[in-house]
Amino acid sequence: VNRFGVELKQILHAEQEYEIFATLLPGEEISYVTELSSVAEKRGKGATLAFLAFETDFVRVADGAKVASARSTMVYRELA
Repeated sequence: VNRFGVELKQILHAEQEYEIFATLLPGEEISYVTELSSVAEKRGKGATLAFLAFETDFVRVADGAKVASARSTMVYRELA
């Protein structure tokens, strides 16, 4: 259990995609910001599932150019 009270067996990595806007060179410094973009809940027979969508923007520090973005979905399963 981590500091959020979630066990690893409760999390499933559902999907991930990347969009690349620029070529990176070795040694370039990149920063990123990740935001929770949406949460959807689905109740099943055995458990409640929460689908959490995250979006991350990657920016080149030298010029502030957005070089990539990522979208990922994680599924959280409530333990009985």
